[in-house]
Amino acid sequence: VSDVYTDDRFRSVESLHRHNIREAICVPMKGRREVVGVLFLDTQSTLKQTLNRGLEASKFTEDHLNLASAIAHQAAIAVEESRYHEALVNAERLAAVGQTIAALSHHIKNIMQGVRFGADMVRTALKDGDRDLLGKGWKLVERNQNRIDDLILDMLNYSKEREPAVEPTDHNKLSED
Repeated sequence: VSDVYTDDRFRSVESLHRHNIREAICVPMKGRREVVGVLFLDTQSTLKQTLNRGLEASKFTEDHLNLASAIAHQAAIAVEESRYHEALVNAERLAAVGQTIAALSHHIKNIMQGVRFGADMVRTALKDGDRDLLGKGWKLVERNQNRIDDLILDMLNYSKEREPAVEPTDHNKLSED
């Protein structure tokens, strides 16, 4: 719009008149797939310019419109890319959460199998009066209780910022467990 004051479409738009907007370029921010916004450029007039508006040449040219269209398109592509990247990050985050939950569930299920097996041994030992089996079953229950405690502490420690602790490990004992 080269002159807001003389354009009938903008007679009732108070904000344009209140801010002394004289010219305006408004182009859609159209990316590859969708319109993501609008780019609005304007020029303002002083009271003197408003009174002499017929004498003054337009500040915006066809080149300005073409430049604004190009900038709006590039900005829209940047917005789309940003949204796409954010969606990818969220998808990766959800996938990682899913994998973590699956691994934790599997680990907890294995521990609970040990607790159940130890509890069954204790139940059988109490029924039969077998003190040796009772000791073995109770030891298995205690060991799996400790594994649950360790798992909980590991999950709590994982959520904190910390330096990794490097320490020697007996791989045979780890494999045996």
